[in-house]
Amino acid sequence: MSIEALYLLKVVITLILFSVGAVIFVRYMRKNGHVNNSENVKIISSLRLSSRDNFFVLKCGNYVLAFVISANNGTRLLGKWTYDDWIKNNNHE
Repeated sequence: MSIEALYLLKVVITLILFSVGAVIFVRYMRKNGHVNNSENVKIISSLRLSSRDNFFVLKCGNYVLAFVISANNGTRLLGKWTYDDWIKNNNHE
């Protein structure tokens, strides 16, 4: 194997490990209620897109993060907003 192929293999394995760790962390925290009871991290919304893909909107401190966790493609951040902007833009009164 060439050096480039070995480097690419290491990068792919590292990304897979990070993605699996994120999925396990989120599922463990949701089942045990730690995320929902935290003052700094709260799940605003979650949606199962398929058997292997999930969409999450989290409040992390003063920010709101939207991302997709996929078993095949890893984790992808879709957007980041301040909490005040999120409330202002999503006020449906």
